Amino acid sequence: MIVIDNGSTDGSEEDIRSRYSWVTFLQNGENLGYAEGNNRGIRRALADSADYIFILNNDTKVFSDCISRLVSAAENNSSFGIFGPLAFDYDDETKVLESGFKLEWHPVKRYPFTPFEGDEILTQNAEIFSVDVVQGDAFFVRRKVFEYVGLFDPQFFLMHEESDLCIRAKKYGVKIGIVKSAKFQRMISGTFGRGSNLSQYYAYRNILLLIRKNTQGKERRQRFFNQFRKLKWDLWDHCMMNFFKTKDVSYLRKAKPMILGCLDYFLGRFGRLERSNGI
Repeated sequence: MIVIDNGSTDGSEEDIRSRYSWVTFLQNGENLGYAEGNNRGIRRALADSADYIFILNNDTKVFSDCISRLVSAAENNSSFGIFGPLAFDYDDETKVLESGFKLEWHPVKRYPFTPFEGDEILTQNAEIFSVDVVQGDAFFVRRKVFEYVGLFDPQFFLMHEESDLCIRAKKYGVKIGIVKSAKFQRMISGTFGRGSNLSQYYAYRNILLLIRKNTQGKERRQRFFNQFRKLKWDLWDHCMMNFFKTKDVSYLRKAKPMILGCLDYFLGRFGRLERSNGI
């Protein structure tokens, strides 16, 4: 096991080193985000000749047979290269959650990711439920995928980096799926909180980066157009109109990370948001 520490200051490094001496601990010394933080662990695992790499966020818990079931699924399904376990609620191991996404760039759909309901996955007969993207909080990958496709793109820092990797992998013919018998528990937006300003900033900036990296020509223009339609709705129809109706300045504050995210995309400012700007 490899533990990656992105420069924590809460004493967790000392606690882990003292209690789990068998763990390989990599201290990055600073917050490198999900992408490059995990890349350092992936490089170490590849150097140690790992056949599979399981990336697991710190706000998760796995069922006791989760890893063995993931390995078994991989060993028996050679065409699949990226897997995810089925997600359950962190506080209720009987409550199944959404797992995996369908990527659908519809001409009038503002957001391309449609989650698969956990109950839908459980009703399928097949052990592996095919998806387009696996969430990064529990991401199980063959070493060959990283060797051929590459690692996470650190430009994303966090959010959509796993989507980018899945899209790139599918171009190589790699299949992606949720292993329904492998189970884990996750918190909902445990790091930033659902809808937080930071999550909004990275979401708006990185979806544009995702489009630019993985599309071209007419398809790229259409997808950019859809995203700016979404931005218009979020900024004007939601933030500004609600501000005019209620005079609640919190709606104006919600607009700031959206605008900054798009601005930084066009200015080519990627990676970690280095300035707070009130976010």
